[in-house]
Amino acid sequence: MVFQYADNGNLYNFLKKNFRDLIWQTKLKLLFDISKDLFQIHRAGYTHADFHSGNILQDESISKNMQSLHRRSRVVQKRKR
Repeated sequence: MVFQYADNGNLYNFLKKNFRDLIWQTKLKLLFDISKDLFQIHRAGYTHADFHSGNILQDESISKNMQSLHRRSRVVQKRKR
């Protein structure tokens, strides 16, 4: 798997360092964007089995990208219906 370079590291470290400096609108926008992406994964019939703030990468524009620390086949799994 190849990911775009994330200048600000993962969401956990980014928030740990910058939480007090971010306005609430920015925090809510991050939450909304992450929720939207997770919804798209679920809508496609997949689940992210290792979802946490350390797996969400932050680039310079504070956009997010989900990453996996394990193989994709282990982390994103087809839901059973």
